[in-house]
Amino acid sequence: MDIDQIRHTAGVLGLASLDPQEATFVQHLLRGVPLMPAAKASGIKPAKIPEVQARPHVAGTLSYLRDLYMASHVEVNRDMLNMMLMESHAKAATATEEIMAIRELGKMNGCYEPEKREVSINAGVTYEKVCEMDTDELVRLAGSDDLEPDAEDAEFEEVQ
Repeated sequence: MDIDQIRHTAGVLGLASLDPQEATFVQHLLRGVPLMPAAKASGIKPAKIPEVQARPHVAGTLSYLRDLYMASHVEVNRDMLNMMLMESHAKAATATEEIMAIRELGKMNGCYEPEKREVSINAGVTYEKVCEMDTDELVRLAGSDDLEPDAEDAEFEEVQ
């Protein structure tokens, strides 16, 4: 992105226009240049870096353009994850770390069957029977006779 595009972006965002020095600074930061070399290349003195970074139009433009770049260029996919896990495996310091990386690689690449959990509830009552039961029968089925609040413990307020 060139200097004019960066300066134009600030205006589109409703921010004050960047001067050429600020736009050059933002351009270098967007390209991944570290803070001090970006400031030096832009002609910004080291003591002025915090001040320039804190300016709303500089910070706002930089933030917007970084977000825009991340949204359009950074994508994590299966191949990237495989490479990261392979790197983790290669750099593992202990056998446990190595095994964990191998397991994750296996899961991600479908080497294991998915875990299946079956839950079976058999109360000896069908759905139709439950629908026909009255409250007392449902309470007994639930196994608790203490589901009703005690009227003696409740506080009542008279409404006029």
